[in-house]
Amino acid sequence: MMEPRRIILPALFFLLLLVWSVPTVAQPLDSLSYGWGTIYYGPDEQKLAKSSAEKIALSLERIHHLLGLEVKEPFPVVIAPSKEVYKKYAGNLPEWSAGATTYPLGRIVLKSPSLGRSSIWDYDATLQHEVAHVIIGQHINPNRLPRWLNEGLAMSVADQHTMRDMYTLAQAALRDNLIPLDQIEQMLSFHSQRALLAYIQSHDAVRFIQQEFPKNTLARVFDFMQENPELSWSRSFEKIAGVSQFYFEWHWQKKVKQSYNWLTVLSSDTLFWLIFPVLAILAYLAIRWRNRKKMKRWQQEEEERDSKSDWDFEYLPDEDDKWRGDIH
Repeated sequence: MMEPRRIILPALFFLLLLVWSVPTVAQPLDSLSYGWGTIYYGPDEQKLAKSSAEKIALSLERIHHLLGLEVKEPFPVVIAPSKEVYKKYAGNLPEWSAGATTYPLGRIVLKSPSLGRSSIWDYDATLQHEVAHVIIGQHINPNRLPRWLNEGLAMSVADQHTMRDMYTLAQAALRDNLIPLDQIEQMLSFHSQRALLAYIQSHDAVRFIQQEFPKNTLARVFDFMQENPELSWSRSFEKIAGVSQFYFEWHWQKKVKQSYNWLTVLSSDTLFWLIFPVLAILAYLAIRWRNRKKMKRWQQEEEERDSKSDWDFEYLPDEDDKWRGDIH
């Protein structure tokens, strides 16, 4: 018979291995409910959840203005307090991702700014971006829309466009490195810099439609797609806009290459508004420096006048003094 000690020690060792191998149970998320849906958040992030609700309300207004779409059914938003929670709800996504919308649930999953990966401004923009995906997805199956259109619309809603984006697009155009719009379907397999270019191109292509085509063209295309669920985006766009997807992309690329060459960029109004604030600040500093220098000079002159007061002047006799004989 085996000794009890020889049985107990291996059993304890096996039990410890079993405990260590069991993943830690994440702390339950708190929640806040609104008319549009529910926000789930980690400990000590209620303030972030409430501010997120305000941003969502703003996004819903923009989506209605841009596409005429409204919330059809409530949707959940998960603010992940850890990478584990993010992966649990969002799945396996590239490391550069900051948020995602999962279908068919239409659930938004975001990395909390507390993870240190993004600023609160980046977080707000990502949130509004994903809200656009959810609302569009509630009206039209995302599989019927090209990814560039879906991402470009979401960026428009979130107002995700910077001066740096303009130069990134300019550089790609000058080097003839623009990504064909149909290849943006593979965005999730791109490295971070190519993915960034794909997002920028998507936004610019949507803006091209808004500027070059009649007002509400996109809203009319979406209405047509909802009325004709068997038709694709390209067929619907051609029906409403009167041009093919190929013709649209050719003209968009031509416009990009014409607009984003260095001579045009250097003479553009956009660059002027970039430089103007810098010039204004420099002018303000120059005026302040000049005024400070002038005040210093005035102060020195004042001190010099004070040093030559009436009690210290040099007495010079006048003619009356000489006449009276006071001065010899």
